[in-house]
Amino acid sequence: MKSLKKRGGVYKSDYYNFNNFNSNPSHLDMLRGDCIGSTSQPIIRKTVFEKCGKFDEDLPARQDYDMWIRISKYYNIVGIPEKLFIHNMHENDQISKSRERSYRAFMRLYEKYHDEYRNDVMAWLNIHVFITMNQNGFAGCAKCFLYRAARKTYKKMLCFNKNSRKRE
Repeated sequence: MKSLKKRGGVYKSDYYNFNNFNSNPSHLDMLRGDCIGSTSQPIIRKTVFEKCGKFDEDLPARQDYDMWIRISKYYNIVGIPEKLFIHNMHENDQISKSRERSYRAFMRLYEKYHDEYRNDVMAWLNIHVFITMNQNGFAGCAKCFLYRAARKTYKKMLCFNKNSRKRE
């Protein structure tokens, strides 16, 4: 895990989403959580946007995550672990830092991808953790703890077949 360094109110990190990096996230991985992060890092062909669309400007936050979900449905995504840029995060600079906006965004994402979330227990648990955390803040932590415990137990029960993740 790479560290964040604060210098004069600016946080610098080697990766935007270093805790969740995944070199080949599937559509299911993206439903389970944002493992790409910033739109500062990808190289995307114009034809991808023509097929999947750009940011959903009606979302109050998490527009990038929504876009990754749509893109991952139709295309393979490949990431490399090498540091290609430094991400500067200014204090209070991100839309997603607003709990209220994030809550509304996760609720909209749940509505938008409702059937897909319901088809996978991990994705369903994760979106509910995100909604609860942003709705209740620390008051929702007890409920989130239960979701996290269920998610951890479910992960242990799963037997992943690596071949099943490959797309045709």
